Amino acid sequence: MRRFASLGTLVASIACVVALGAWAAPASAATVFCKANVETCSAENTYAVGSEFSFSTSGTTVVFETIAAKHKCKKATIGMKTEGSEGGILLGQVTSMTFGECSVEAGFGECKSLEVRNLPWSAKWIAGTGGGEDQMTLGDSGKGRPAIRLLCAGFSCTYGLFKVETGMPVVSGKTHVRLEQQLPLFEGSPLCATVLKWSADYNAPSPEALFLTN
Repeated sequence: MRRFASLGTLVASIACVVALGAWAAPASAATVFCKANVETCSAENTYAVGSEFSFSTSGTTVVFETIAAKHKCKKATIGMKTEGSEGGILLGQVTSMTFGECSVEAGFGECKSLEVRNLPWSAKWIAGTGGGEDQMTLGDSGKGRPAIRLLCAGFSCTYGLFKVETGMPVVSGKTHVRLEQQLPLFEGSPLCATVLKWSADYNAPSPEALFLTN
């Protein structure tokens, strides 16, 4: 009888521990894009899954620079779309990317065009903690690695990474996408430089304010 009583006590204790463990570990809050810069976003301020946004330059210049030339574009946009949240990470895609009013400042004058390759790119957004900066990671959605192709007279140079990691700082109450990337050459002519530096600051999106939160 004592042995059965001990076993019953043990089973009850295990059941109690399991129950307490389940109670103490609620599911993590979903990460979302929010219309307000708050720690916890209310339902009315939360952008629905499938929402589309457009970041653009305003008063800034996108620069693509190699050892041979510097390409500056006065107009640029990035289109994004959300797809859901998983493990505290907001998932989505970069669906479009455009450049306009571009010029070559130095170097090979015949390299005057830029082309974005392998869209859509996958996108992951992670909210910063403890005052840290929000982060965005771009990657291969199945179309191929994120890439920029430099088109020249008689040859082309394609630069890209398997993933692009960048910050999303809040400046003067608005969210930005700030890019400072070194893209290695992975396809092109022997005339191509081995690295392309991509510098850009994309401003708060259209149509409304956009913040990353839980």
